[in-house]
Amino acid sequence: MNASVDAPPVDPLIHPATRLVLWLLFLIAAQCMNGVTLACALPLFAFFGRAAFTRGLLLAWRARWLLLSVFAVLAWSVAGTPLWNGAASPTFEGVREAWRHSGRLFLILISVGVFLEKTPMPDLMTASQTLFRPLAGFCVVRKAFVRLMLTLRYAEDLPRPKNWRSFIDLPAPDISERVAIRSFPLRGVDRLLISLGVFLLAAAFYFK
Repeated sequence: MNASVDAPPVDPLIHPATRLVLWLLFLIAAQCMNGVTLACALPLFAFFGRAAFTRGLLLAWRARWLLLSVFAVLAWSVAGTPLWNGAASPTFEGVREAWRHSGRLFLILISVGVFLEKTPMPDLMTASQTLFRPLAGFCVVRKAFVRLMLTLRYAEDLPRPKNWRSFIDLPAPDISERVAIRSFPLRGVDRLLISLGVFLLAAAFYFK
C-alpha cells in the first residue's frame, strides 16, 4: 500500500502583506494623478486578466450614480469659462476638475475590484495578520483583528441577496468554526518592494 503525504504549502514569491501595502500605496498615489495619467493608468489593469478587470468594471458600474453625481456637482459648481453660451452651461474649469476627481474615483473602484479578484480571502487574512502583528500586544487590537477576520470570512460566504430584505432571512453564522491562518515572515524581496513603493509615492507627491 502506498501512503500519500500532502506536501507542505509553498510560500508565494511575494508576501500577501506586500501586495496589500502596494495596493494601499497605489490608492494614495491615485490622488496625484491628473487627466493624462488617469487615462494611461486605467488600461494597465487589463493585464491582470479579464475576470479581474470585469469585476472592477462591475464595481464601478454599481457606483455609476455616485460617479455621475461627483461629475455633475463639480462641472456645474466650479466658476470659470462657460463651455457654451447659456445659463445651463458648465465651465471649462469645472469639467476639468470633474474629470479629475471622478476619474480618480473610477480608477480606485477598478483597483478594488482587481485586488479582490486576485487576492483570496486566506491571503488577505495572512496579510492583515502580518501588518497587525506589531500591535498584537494590545488586547483591543487583537480582538478587533479577530472580528475583522471573522467578518471577512462571513462576507465571503454570504450569498448575493436580491434586495436588502433578503438579509433578514439569512441564517446565523456558525460561531464555532475555526479558521487557520498561515503565518510567515516578510523576506528581502518584500522589504525591497515596499521600500520602492514608498519611494515612488514620495516622489509622486514631491513632483505633483
